[in-house]
Amino acid sequence: MVVGGAGYGKSALAAESAEFLDVPVISTALESAGVSAALLPHRLRSAAARVGLSDLAARMDQAAPPGPPGVLDAMLEALAGSGAMIVVDEVQYAEPEALALLTRLAGQLGADQRLLLIGREAPLGIASLRRDSAAMWLGTADLAMTTPEVASLCQQGFGLTVPAAEAERLRAATGGWTAAVVLAASQAKSADQPLLADSARGASGSQVLAGLVEQILAGIPEPARSAVTEVAHLPLLRERIVARATGVDGLLATVSQAGLPLQESGDGWFELIGPVQHLLVSRGPAATGVLTAAAAAYAEEGRPDLAVGLLIGAGRTSDAAALLVAMSPPEAERLGLDELTELAGRLPAAVLDEHPRVLLHIARACEPPAAIHRRAQALDRALAALGEPPSDPALAREVKAEVARDLVRDDHPDEGGALAAAVLGQTPFAEERTRARLLETLGRAAARYKDDEHLAIAADQLMMAARSYRNQGLWSWLAYTLTILGTWVHANRGAFDQAVAAMDEALEAIPDRRQQRAVLLTFRAEVLNQVGRYEEAEANLAEAEAIGQVIGDVRVRAYVAWERARGLSQQGDGPGTLAAILTAESSRSDWFDGCGGEFLADAADFLDRVGYRDLAQEYLDRAVLQSEHEDFEVERATALIMARSGDPEKAERRLLALAASPWCEPSERWRIQLLRALAAGRRGDSAATRLAIDALELAARLGHPELPLIIERQAATSLLGLVDATGHPLATALATMTFPVTVSLLGGFAVTRGGRAVDVPPGQGRQLVKLVATSGGRLTAEAAMEALWPEADPDASANRLRTVLNRLKDAAGDVVMRDNRQLCLSPDVHTDVQAFTDDARRALLLAAGGSREAVSAARAALARYRGDLLPDDPYEAWAEPPRQRLRNQALGLLDLCADWAARAEDLDEAVRCLERAIDLAPDEEERYLSAARHLLTQGRRGAARRMVQRARSVVENLGVVPPVALIRLEDQLRRRAMAV
Repeated sequence: MVVGGAGYGKSALAAESAEFLDVPVISTALESAGVSAALLPHRLRSAAARVGLSDLAARMDQAAPPGPPGVLDAMLEALAGSGAMIVVDEVQYAEPEALALLTRLAGQLGADQRLLLIGREAPLGIASLRRDSAAMWLGTADLAMTTPEVASLCQQGFGLTVPAAEAERLRAATGGWTAAVVLAASQAKSADQPLLADSARGASGSQVLAGLVEQILAGIPEPARSAVTEVAHLPLLRERIVARATGVDGLLATVSQAGLPLQESGDGWFELIGPVQHLLVSRGPAATGVLTAAAAAYAEEGRPDLAVGLLIGAGRTSDAAALLVAMSPPEAERLGLDELTELAGRLPAAVLDEHPRVLLHIARACEPPAAIHRRAQALDRALAALGEPPSDPALAREVKAEVARDLVRDDHPDEGGALAAAVLGQTPFAEERTRARLLETLGRAAARYKDDEHLAIAADQLMMAARSYRNQGLWSWLAYTLTILGTWVHANRGAFDQAVAAMDEALEAIPDRRQQRAVLLTFRAEVLNQVGRYEEAEANLAEAEAIGQVIGDVRVRAYVAWERARGLSQQGDGPGTLAAILTAESSRSDWFDGCGGEFLADAADFLDRVGYRDLAQEYLDRAVLQSEHEDFEVERATALIMARSGDPEKAERRLLALAASPWCEPSERWRIQLLRALAAGRRGDSAATRLAIDALELAARLGHPELPLIIERQAATSLLGLVDATGHPLATALATMTFPVTVSLLGGFAVTRGGRAVDVPPGQGRQLVKLVATSGGRLTAEAAMEALWPEADPDASANRLRTVLNRLKDAAGDVVMRDNRQLCLSPDVHTDVQAFTDDARRALLLAAGGSREAVSAARAALARYRGDLLPDDPYEAWAEPPRQRLRNQALGLLDLCADWAARAEDLDEAVRCLERAIDLAPDEEERYLSAARHLLTQGRRGAARRMVQRARSVVENLGVVPPVALIRLEDQLRRRAMAV
């Protein structure tokens, strides 16, 4: 355990903290004066991300309410019920507001959580914290080493055998100051000389340290000697960074060989130990060129936070702003909204106004979390800073493209489209990114009008924007554009297969962005629900829900519940629909300000559909009050509810107005006609028959004649008699229509038709369905009889099979059919096994080709793998081979996802995938070792140790030779335990 700038563990501290060494250590150091309350949570969030605690970092990103207290509350919520050690070193640099935040944090820690504060001085407000409380304060005196510890450090750290008397002299000379002891031992080791010169033995610790540093520097030739002082001003070190900043190659190696100790801080970064760094910094400021060059190098290494912070700390705020300005949209997206906002907040207002692109970065970063108010503020300020005429016309065009986009989002498509068209006319082809953004906005604006002409225009513009985004590598923008293309254009035209394909392409574009993936999955589920593909929709929602729970994203939870309510209402599940609506409403955030009226209107429609009339009216009344932009959605819900249960005369007028509205989707026109027919029938109008026929024909023209029975089952069923009396073929077709049947085998057995459960009675009929389904949907009658009645003679088995097939048909319809000597599933029967297998094969093929889309396909497949094949039939011999085959496929996908997550430094996700794989294959020790390595990186030594112990048990139970990787990990854990 490295305790900030102290560099080496203190045995007294280790004894006090032993119970917490099995938990993650979130450690940050406040490198320079003036650390504010806004900066402190950001430092802790970055510290969590650096050790692979991606879930914790994500929850801090999703803090609601935002702001420093909210971010820390989100951290504690994510840590609830688990242990953690939060270490803040050099706390003397914290400003009063930051200290107050630490005091607040200390008061909210859980039973297994501790806050460790370290500093040379106890700032006012911190010194009162007691060591026996959740917060521990350690100052210079607390960190002083004892004589035995001095001797132990020299022996274990540097291989120096030091007599007790010599160790005592060193302790007395340094005052037990760890940095001075380390430096003396390092110098003695490298120079092969006594620990301290006689002249230094009576000096104070600070004098000893200064003298040692001077001696070491004297032995380093120029220009490296001067470069060492310059490097001390840099927060984290790598040879490339140092060489870029100072022009001296191999400087870190020179420093280490000379005796100035460096400590590793993770990911190949190094630091000078704290007191040595401060001593060197005090020799003088760094040259401007060094700071500027280092900042540029940090930015290239993917650490713009370090670069900008370095320049701000040096007073070069304009250079810091320029560095933020130079980031591309993907780079700014990786930095994240909170980090961008925090860094921008440290810039003087005048500097920020001189660099309005920083505000544009912030505005774009507001889109994924739907922070619409912060986005509007950033865009308004950027436009004001640019002036009129704009000081930077190209940037002004980019900002106006975002403004136009928001106008369309807020249901002002004419204004948004006009602004986008005007700006596009002024934008040269060289500004490809801006042109693509404007084309996307024009596509969005056109898509708000649902006639065929506008939707065709929208499709062209959105596809042009998508091609441009793909060429530029703007993957998030590509994903959002494809989502709009799928949901606003293809689905609204009734081209549902095209809509799903567009959503699949969108998901493949962002395999490493969990929050965005979760949101997109809810939109994909919406399209699937519209065509009654409920099992597939639920798989998408379950995956999105799991992501939302892990990262603490309330918007994802709300969208999942909203979409789940739609599917359940179409299936006639009243209690489930109400429960989902209440869940969505309990997860309010900024999303509700943007589309709360639409949600309430949908909720009213769903509740009325399942017969909750009074509740539906309550939600409709609230939708009218809430709605600012969703007038059409509210009007549609009002008309639909009136048609089902309200005034049928008023319903007719409202439905006619809806049908004439340019905002009425082609995919919804059949529904309006159907509800007009229902209202006409309720008022005794003979036009009901003609209107019902029109509705069925409109649905058939979309290529989905089954839509009325999927979305408005009760209304459609009540009208079929009128249509049937006319002899219209559609009525006969619908009356005999069979909905797709799904046989679920993974994680349990179930049969559903059109999302509704089919009762397959227990017995041989149920076993026959399982047997045929696990055999790929087809097997010989002889094989089935042998599996079901192995002891019976052939004639008896044949009679039993005929009886079972007849009883199965009576109970569940034509799920299994006989085709001569073959048994097969009916053409309209699908299995989750086949869907999983198809997705798994695609994922593995993509992975073999090195495609970045492989992990997205793998996650989609794993969402279907709800457990082993037929877990309630563990002793059926015929089930074991396919069970093992499917388990192996799932293991391959989990390994793929774990490897991808580890490369993306998302260690939480990597460990989750490995743990799920271990559950499936507990006798394969390699995954225990991989998980242990990730846990060690996170500082979770106890969890890593338990993983290694489990691997050791596996090896011993199997009676095989322990692999070298296991032995090395065991040795590594022992060494770390000794070093603490």
